[in-house]
Amino acid sequence: IDAESLYDPEASIYYGTYYLRYLFNKYKKWDVAIAAYNAGENTVDSWLDDLEYSKNGETLNKIPDKKTKSYVKAVNSSADYYKNTYYKNGVSVK
Repeated sequence: IDAESLYDPEASIYYGTYYLRYLFNKYKKWDVAIAAYNAGENTVDSWLDDLEYSKNGETLNKIPDKKTKSYVKAVNSSADYYKNTYYKNGVSVK
């Protein structure tokens, strides 16, 4: 992959969704994967290792970075909107 290809919408969507799937497979929780997509894996790994932010090392009880917390909330809100919109229109969304 070269940096120029990321300006191509199709390539950008492909690589973004590929990376998000990788993060979900690593963390097994959407909120954690979304946080890692925004803040980076190393940052999220450090939060998961900190009892102030994660009680079990698998979920985030608190996201200390305001930008990432807002990003996770926005992604979840958008996902809920699209699930509700497509479900109401007879399209099955898993």
